[in-house]
Amino acid sequence: MAEVTNKLIYKLLKRVNRQIGELSRDFSEVKSELASIGGHIIATGDDLKNICGVLNRQDASLERIEQRLDLNQ
Repeated sequence: MAEVTNKLIYKLLKRVNRQIGELSRDFSEVKSELASIGGHIIATGDDLKNICGVLNRQDASLERIEQRLDLNQ
């Protein structure tokens, strides 16, 4: 079995430290992507609200037209 020396431990700790730094950068990227996705979700919700508003106005307009033409059921 290889002898565990301070030099070997130091090399291992340097590698672990580098890997932790890479993970930290990766997590930062993931957080940024999640924030971006959150923004898209909010925008999609706003779009849906706008579509519902348009549909409600068209429905009201259609009802008025039906009333004028005596097409009420």
